[in-house]
Formats: sequence, structure tokens, C-alpha cells
Amino acid sequence: MAKTSCPNGHGLWDGDDTLVWVFRTKFFYKYTEENPRFLLGLEMGEIYDCVDSDPEEKEYFCWYCDECKALVFFVDKYRYEYLRMADLPETTLDDVKEWEEYIALHNSEFDRFVDFYEGKTPVWAIENYPFQCKYRVSPDQKTILAFNQAGNIQFGYQQSKIIDLKEALNRINM
Repeated sequence: MAKTSCPNGHGLWDGDDTLVWVFRTKFFYKYTEENPRFLLGLEMGEIYDCVDSDPEEKEYFCWYCDECKALVFFVDKYRYEYLRMADLPETTLDDVKEWEEYIALHNSEFDRFVDFYEGKTPVWAIENYPFQCKYRVSPDQKTILAFNQAGNIQFGYQQSKIIDLKEALNRINM
């Protein structure tokens, strides 16, 4: 079992529902275009297998804190911390249409998603699954905004810190 803490010091571990699967939707459009006969659950496997098949694509895991709603991403050799916005920006989905779109599922919801998409294409799955929100990430990756199915902003995150893991480990070992 892996453990970490959120930016506010609350304990997180992957044995509860703090782990979140995060995928770029643009990748699945490209993948389905290049593999039009591919059906999830029948050939290669699950939706993450599509990501694993492309060395250019990254599969992201995020840790979600139930206590303060903070996020922690581990990507390459860095830890990215995000805090929930107290005040939402006055923005619409049209204002951020150029931002990268993502889908995200708590670990407990992932099995329902797998059952839903069996025998379907990746694009069909991401377009038809009733995600509570889809996310837009700013080009500098400092802002994450969540929009509901009606296109209304629900909540947002602002990056609070980036930590070089090697440097952090060196400090601990001193």
C-alpha cells in the first residue's frame, strides 16, 4: 500500500478512495481514429491499456483528500500539489475551450466505468458515460476547472507547489 499526505498534511493511502484515475480525452479520439475496430474489454483490455500502448501518452494518478479536497499528482520526478479554489472564476466552458480536457474517476467508480464500456470504442465510452464532471487544465497546468454535464463550472483547483522528489529525498537523508 502506498501512502502520502495532501498539501495540508492529511494522510492519504491507496487503500481507500483517495486514488483517482485521470485521462486526456484528446488521446482517445486519436487512438480510436487510428484503431477504429478496437473495442474495449474485448481485445486489448481496459481503457488504461490504450494509454499503455502509446509510449508518448502518460497515465496519470491523482490523490484526492476527502478532508480538504486537495489534489496531489506524481508525474515523472515531481510532486504537483493543488488546492481547491475558495472563489471560482467567472468563466464559461467556451472561455476555456482551448484548454486540455480530461476525465477523472475515483478508484471506486472505475469498475462501473469498465462495465459500462465493454464492447464499445474508447470515444463512445468517454462521450456517453455520465461523468459528473469533465475537467479543463490550463496550458501552464496551474489551473484545473471542473464543469458539469450542462457546461457549468462546479469547482476549481490552483497549483500551490511543485516539489522535486529527488531534492526532497536528499533533505530527508541529511
